[in-house]
Amino acid sequence: MTVLRPLEDLDEQSEDSRDNASFPASVISMEEPLMFLLASRETPVYSALRIETGDALWLGETEKCELEAGTWKIRVRLRHVLRDFDTLTRLAERFGTAPPRKISVQA
Repeated sequence: MTVLRPLEDLDEQSEDSRDNASFPASVISMEEPLMFLLASRETPVYSALRIETGDALWLGETEKCELEAGTWKIRVRLRHVLRDFDTLTRLAERFGTAPPRKISVQA
């Protein structure tokens, strides 16, 4: 998970704190448009988040963040989702915005 911040906030931070904007989290459940996460760090309410799962990239906003038994329980309101990365990669290659993938072909 990555906490997205306005550029002016990032300019004021050291390189170390920029790296700490990304950290692991576990998805507890999802009831669209809400996702519930467990994380070792707090995310302030109204923080913009980028959450990467095995099959999608989610964009959302922290609605609630509470400490429970030493772990932060985060409720995220989902705003956007990107899926089907293979199709997106092919489109990027077609329009010249990504380097072509190397494909192994056997006859």
